[in-house]
Amino acid sequence: MSINHRYALSSGSLLHGVYRIQRVLGSGTFGITYLAQHVNLGSRSVIKEYLPEFAVRDNGRVTPPQADKTEVFNWGLNSFFQEAKILHGLNHTNIVKVSDLFEENGTAYFVMPYMGSNTFLDWIASHSTPTTDELNAIFLPILDGLSYIHARDLLHRDIKPANILLTADGTPVLIDFGSARFAINSNRPQTNLLTPNFAPIEQYGTRTTHYKPSLDIYSLSASLYQAITGKLVEAAPDRLQQDLQPKLAHNPSYRHLYPHYFLDAIDKGLSVQPENRFQTALDMKMALSGQNQPSTTTSTITVVPPRTQVVSPQTQMVSPATPPKTKPQKQHKPPSHSTHQTRFSLSGSLKKMGIWIKRLISLSIISGVALWSYPHIKDWLQYFNKSSGKPYHGTAELKLKGKTVVYTGWLQNGVAQDNTGNATLKFDDGTECKVGMLNNERNGMGKCLYPKGSMYDGSWKNDMKHGYGKYIPAESSPIASYEGGFVRDKLSGKGMMKYKNNAVYVGEFANDNIKINSKGEITGMLGMSVRCVGTFTYKQANCSFKQGNSIIKYKGGHKNGLWNGSGEITTFDNGEKTDSYRGTFRNGDLIGETIRSQPKTVDSSPNDSTGDDADNASVTPISTESNDNQSDKKDKQNLVNHLF
Repeated sequence: MSINHRYALSSGSLLHGVYRIQRVLGSGTFGITYLAQHVNLGSRSVIKEYLPEFAVRDNGRVTPPQADKTEVFNWGLNSFFQEAKILHGLNHTNIVKVSDLFEENGTAYFVMPYMGSNTFLDWIASHSTPTTDELNAIFLPILDGLSYIHARDLLHRDIKPANILLTADGTPVLIDFGSARFAINSNRPQTNLLTPNFAPIEQYGTRTTHYKPSLDIYSLSASLYQAITGKLVEAAPDRLQQDLQPKLAHNPSYRHLYPHYFLDAIDKGLSVQPENRFQTALDMKMALSGQNQPSTTTSTITVVPPRTQVVSPQTQMVSPATPPKTKPQKQHKPPSHSTHQTRFSLSGSLKKMGIWIKRLISLSIISGVALWSYPHIKDWLQYFNKSSGKPYHGTAELKLKGKTVVYTGWLQNGVAQDNTGNATLKFDDGTECKVGMLNNERNGMGKCLYPKGSMYDGSWKNDMKHGYGKYIPAESSPIASYEGGFVRDKLSGKGMMKYKNNAVYVGEFANDNIKINSKGEITGMLGMSVRCVGTFTYKQANCSFKQGNSIIKYKGGHKNGLWNGSGEITTFDNGEKTDSYRGTFRNGDLIGETIRSQPKTVDSSPNDSTGDDADNASVTPISTESNDNQSDKKDKQNLVNHLF
């Protein structure tokens, strides 16, 4: 939305005798939006002026430039009035409301309360990894608002992050109904106004009778998609023939950050065909909040031995959640109820039993196996399965990573093969695991408890942590937990590191550490709940956050999620650098003296930087604490000592 318009009213202009124009907030296809102040009450308002893109302002009056545009101009003006009247009649916390409507300068204006300028688009820029609760706090109320207007046969038709306003207390408000033209099943003419990447396929056509509440559902889902991924949805026409739009629920990174029902709801809302989406805002609200999930019931799973065939390393492993299969047992015929047959059967059975008892006694004498108790019979059956290659449940001693391990679970030919996820491992150093096994190695999902109190619960591959997992270090570590990606036993991929000082880092990891110059965010610096978003290494931060109307930028060291070592804090107001100082931080607190820089002067060179190295000439550098260099090598061991 442009804020430059050649026909915009100048600052100081008076409208309706009481509204003083302060500045232009934006302009679009149908008009200009101003920030104004009431001359008597002092309150600020947003005023929208009808000025379509083909019109001009001549001697203060808005007119169509050509006579053949008069009909279109008048139709648009009438629609503008209708929009204002409809919004005036609405009364919902999450829907913008019109407080005044008047004609002037050959056109029309309507007035709305000013609720700030922070949009959801701004919010996305400062929240690289929003949580489910944060997103639901915004979108569940918006869905309530949509349900309210849909019940009144209205559609918004232009939902996008820039049209969701967040008030000072965080209340989301749906604004800019200029595209609404208010119609579900309306046959009146519609202006084909849409925003690519947010408009569903039906909005590209001209048959407005196809417009249903699912139209707004698509746009809202596209806004959620942008918040989670930082990317735009593929334009609907490009998805019509072959839909290559990635599904959130199919992405392992997002599956481990958000509930499956939450991602499924967004994917469904983004369906190309309207009939495949949610048909009401209430349905999507219930899906996002998990209210459609079936109740959890307790069930008993019977574990059976794995298949007789040994799984080779080249064979695709069965999912750990899938119990091993067995061949169906033969169904025996029920015995006849004839008395004669029963007597004959008993007589024959006694004879056969005597023969088998003799054979077993002979076998026990030859093999030296005592068969007078059940455990010994069980051992004999295991011996039989070992020799025949059939799977059996037993205990064996293994060597994993040079350590002696007592394994209990399913074996085949003496090799641990257990895809039930219930095999147990007891290491000689005290480590205990309950995990899936393949060819004497941990594979699939599993949990291990380590002797110093640490714990890993997640995915394994070739006896290494690999995939998504959660790690809780020992009590002595400053780290409370890590949850995210692992590659070959190392932290790698997107993850969340929580520290015991309540700070949190979210970003990319590689080789057991924060990935160099990767995008991320730290919450908890200086004891604040704001997110410092920027680029990081394991030791350096270059991030910024918003405080009121100011942008605060920090560049310097960090440790355990807090500012640490030498650093510089710079304040920007309206894009201008207003304050800067350097100092030494320890555990998030400023220690020692600070050296302030001089604010930029009006006659400074236009080539002066307002970025990281601005005003270096006016800043006296402070050397890093002497023990910083001494501890550098220790710091470079990064997180490994704390984690493992």
